[in-house]
Amino acid sequence: MASEVLVHLEHGHLVLAEDPLGLVVSQDFAAVLRVLKVVRADVHLLGASTTLVTQMEVPPGETEILIRRVRARGGRSLLNLAPARAIDPALLEEIDLVVANEGEATALGSDPARLALRLRQGLVVTRGAAGSTSFLRDGTRIEVPALPIEPVDTTGAGDTFVGVLAAALDLGSTLEAALRRASAAAGLACLARGAQTAMPHAATIAAAVSRLI
Repeated sequence: MASEVLVHLEHGHLVLAEDPLGLVVSQDFAAVLRVLKVVRADVHLLGASTTLVTQMEVPPGETEILIRRVRARGGRSLLNLAPARAIDPALLEEIDLVVANEGEATALGSDPARLALRLRQGLVVTRGAAGSTSFLRDGTRIEVPALPIEPVDTTGAGDTFVGVLAAALDLGSTLEAALRRASAAAGLACLARGAQTAMPHAATIAAAVSRLI
């Protein structure tokens, strides 16, 4: 059974769940961050088993506060650097993984291997049909191929990759296994039009992993 976190808001709620995609987030995430900041509800939600996923579409200050709180409680955080923006260099030391495409990664510098040394685990650079390269803090790299497909619509591929990566890690997968699952899922998300509607289910992802060359 998928674990679930429920945050009540004034006019709704946020649910983070593993199935079908691995991570489903309310569109009003910025409101959730404000709630966590103001009423300190994160005291009851964040802990060593927390996997936090953030991106750059909400106010950076809100995101930074939550990342630091997760780190202080021993949790894991992934930052999807989309849209590409500069971030406080000191924050890098609080983040486990940064995920960015090749263009976004340049916002943090021209040397991904050097950047990885400042992160807790590393930098994942997605490269579309060429797969992804992960630059790890220990100096090693993980190369993962893309699913061989003829894409119909790539709109939701990046979000799918990040969500499935986070969910797999949260469920105890190794980084390499999680990256392969994320790559397969991102490829499948390109086979239908739309973003969320094209995101594949867990069983479909699992079956596709073996097709990675």
